[in-house]
Amino acid sequence: MKATGYMILGSMTFSAVVLIATLSQMVRWERAAADSLAFESTIPTRAVETTMPAGYTVRLHNGRIGVFRTGESLPYRYLDVELSLLPELDRQLLEEGIPARDDAELQSLLEDLRE
Repeated sequence: MKATGYMILGSMTFSAVVLIATLSQMVRWERAAADSLAFESTIPTRAVETTMPAGYTVRLHNGRIGVFRTGESLPYRYLDVELSLLPELDRQLLEEGIPARDDAELQSLLEDLRE
């Protein structure tokens, strides 16, 4: 009979420890989530334009292919490609100007024109 009482007391003690540990962990998770939300709300945000202007334009300039930065009227570099070797469609696009949003897009465009 005494052994049964100790067994019940031990089980109740073990259950209480598990319950306290679980509640403690839940409180930690809730605090971490609240801290995360508080941190995110302090990060300044800014509106992003939906239509970003191109960073570069590749177009014809004085009979050569020039690479222009947005807003500049003179190219900052020229591409050494013979215009007569380009397909007619590429020459038409270069007359209008081909936009490139960033360095990676510009590099890809220049590689395509060199091939």
